[in-house]
Amino acid sequence: SGGMAITGDSDRDGLKITQSGNNYGEFMFNSNRSSANNALGIIRSEWNSTEVASIYLAAGSDTTNKDDGQIKFMTSPDSGTGIQTRMTIDSSGKLGIGESSPETILHVKANYGDMLRLDRDNTGAVGNQLAFRHKDGSGNFVETGTVNCVSGSNADSGKLSFSSKASGGSNTERFRIEPSGNIICIGSSSSANTQRFIFNNSGDCCTVRTAATTSGNHGMVVFRDGNNTYCGQITSHGTNHTTSYVTNSDYRLKQN
Repeated sequence: SGGMAITGDSDRDGLKITQSGNNYGEFMFNSNRSSANNALGIIRSEWNSTEVASIYLAAGSDTTNKDDGQIKFMTSPDSGTGIQTRMTIDSSGKLGIGESSPETILHVKANYGDMLRLDRDNTGAVGNQLAFRHKDGSGNFVETGTVNCVSGSNADSGKLSFSSKASGGSNTERFRIEPSGNIICIGSSSSANTQRFIFNNSGDCCTVRTAATTSGNHGMVVFRDGNNTYCGQITSHGTNHTTSYVTNSDYRLKQN
């Protein structure tokens, strides 16, 4: 009751604000509510006189200065339980989805199997990547790590690639899970000669491959204790294709 009512009988009937010149229009709510989190203004949508979707422009928590605010986006499910808050932007800019008091810049709370779904609308062999960037000394954002899901053509396969950035270097692939399920730890590039470890889901359980192609012994597996003291190693000869077991004890190879 009260206030101004606008009744229309065709689409686009309602309230329209038109400004002339270099000016903006404004739709303002001014309320002096006494309690924190109270609505100061509501943009409400009703379906047959039932509220089904609304935006609540609300007070924040500072009831002394009354200078902070928040925005709540609300919808009503079809169960008749009434309007419910779905998304909140609090006074510090934190965004909560399913969480009315977000504790970080994006706080999501729900009971779903997929909490986040990333769809790339492309049928080619392309990646779908999460990129992590940080500011350098000049204030520029630099990519320091990525997680990339690379699809085969028409989504017939997929692999996960993990990359990181060394000091003074660029973001480089370090670890990969192949479509077959093989797990590959990678050295300086993705070429076969620099693959360090390959864990297979069938056949050989684990393959250790050195990047060196020269003759001589190359350490394949080195053992150290909790104090980083050398205990022994397994070496492989580059041309003779032999394996040696070296330890600090008087045993070189022991089998019970």
